[in-house]
Amino acid sequence: MSGKSWHLCNMDKNELLDQYKKGRIFSGVEDLVGVDLAGENLEGISIKNSKLIGANFSKTNLENSILRGSNLSNANLSGANLSNAELQNANLEGADLRSANLSGANFNNANLLNIKVDNATFDAKTNLGKRPNTISEEPPDLNRQEQLKTETIKPSTVGNDEIQQENQRLTNEIEQIIKEKENLQRQVSEFEQSQYIQQHQLTELENGYSYQNDLLQSENNTIKQELKNYRFHAQKIEKISRLFPLSWNITPTKLNEILPWLLLTTPVLFLVVLVGLVIFLAQHQQIQNLTSALESKQEKYQDDLRGQITKELEKKWNQKLYDAKTKYEKNLDGIISERDSYKRQLDGATQQLTGKEEQLNKITQERDAALRDKQTAESERNGYRQQLEQIQASPSPLPSPL
Repeated sequence: MSGKSWHLCNMDKNELLDQYKKGRIFSGVEDLVGVDLAGENLEGISIKNSKLIGANFSKTNLENSILRGSNLSNANLSGANLSNAELQNANLEGADLRSANLSGANFNNANLLNIKVDNATFDAKTNLGKRPNTISEEPPDLNRQEQLKTETIKPSTVGNDEIQQENQRLTNEIEQIIKEKENLQRQVSEFEQSQYIQQHQLTELENGYSYQNDLLQSENNTIKQELKNYRFHAQKIEKISRLFPLSWNITPTKLNEILPWLLLTTPVLFLVVLVGLVIFLAQHQQIQNLTSALESKQEKYQDDLRGQITKELEKKWNQKLYDAKTKYEKNLDGIISERDSYKRQLDGATQQLTGKEEQLNKITQERDAALRDKQTAESERNGYRQQLEQIQASPSPLPSPL
């Protein structure tokens, strides 16, 4: 988000949204305590060093936002999108980050005490960094007598070192969890790649069946061509049969001329016509029978091949889907189980850290009580010393006469 810096001490929700749409950069806003911005789209917003205590950012889009140095203690960020957000030096104590997207978020030097991160999403770019020491350490006044210097105890320093070591250990554990999550993501990626390969193989199988279907279509075309040839021969035979009409237009004169010839050729012509008619009927019947047989064979072959291809495709596809679903469910169960295990470890570490902090507070209180006791003893000693000096400074009584 770009724009001029906008420094305000007081601002309400509507004014903030209006200035955000104008491209403003906010800094030092103090009147946003408990503001309700749930469900708003604030992508790329810049709110630096502002008071957002108890603010409601539930399911708000804060992608690429800049919240450096802001006080977000006890804020509701559940379900918010904080991917690539900058939260350096922010105070998030007691904030609700459940189901939030923290991919690529930068929490370097942020106060993350008592935060809730159930079901939150992390990735390798999430930077938890080093958290600041939230317990103030006031060194005792050492400008006293040498004896008080040597007797002064320093439990706070020791306790703070333990807290820092615990913070470092917790940071290492979180980094280890992130690495293991990266391994799980890599396994999921490999599983998706294997699914892609299986899908590619299935596509090749379908292409093979398509090739077989093309061959079947080619055979069908060949059969159709043969039928066409048979029909051509049938038409040729029909044309030949037309050369022998059943009657002629014969006049008496022509009858007298051809009568002798007819008497001699009639038996032969009759025999020829009869033979031709028998041959034609036989070939015609043969063509019809052959055509019917070829059409029946073609339909049966197409139905059988279509059914076989359909069954084979359904069988292989169902098997591929079942195997892929089974493998994915197993991997998903493993991921969920590991996530729950990491969550329990994080909760345990958080409880241990809380116990250490309580122990440190107790030690600090004991140190302060010991310091007060020493101050009281020092005051009493100085009082006794002053009384002794007064007694020594007072004149001694005169001796009584003998």
